[in-house]
Parts: sequence; structure tokens; C-alpha cells
Amino acid sequence: AEADLATIAYMQGAERYKTKWHKVADGDLPNNYRYVWTNIGAGYHDDDGWWDNFGRLQNVIAWCEPKFEE
Repeated sequence: AEADLATIAYMQGAERYKTKWHKVADGDLPNNYRYVWTNIGAGYHDDDGWWDNFGRLQNVIAWCEPKFEE
């Protein structure tokens, strides 16, 4: 439940600051196996699916690349 609350809070902040979300269903996937934020948490996509440091991510429907300002 803690991860769910963190994801909800992040997505609300992303909406407020207009982070661009990409829909996986549209075939819009990140390049170069780099880590991005997904609706599940941090992970990357390769030819075999979505992954994080602990294994395969399930039910990824969207991802974004947050931009941080100093």
C-alpha cells in the first residue's frame, strides 16, 4: 500500500507540473534501455518487456521521463 500511495502522489505531482506521459498501448516505448518512471515505479524496457532491479514489472501502461530543475 505504501508504494501505491507513493505512485499516486507522484502521478498527482506529474499532472500538476505537466510531465509528459507515454502510453505503452500506442507502442510508445523508451529507447536505449534507460530507466524511466512507470505507473508501477522505476524501470526500463527491453525486447523481453519491462524490468526493474528485482525482476519483471507487470501491468506497465504508461511511462515518463521526469525533468528535474536545480
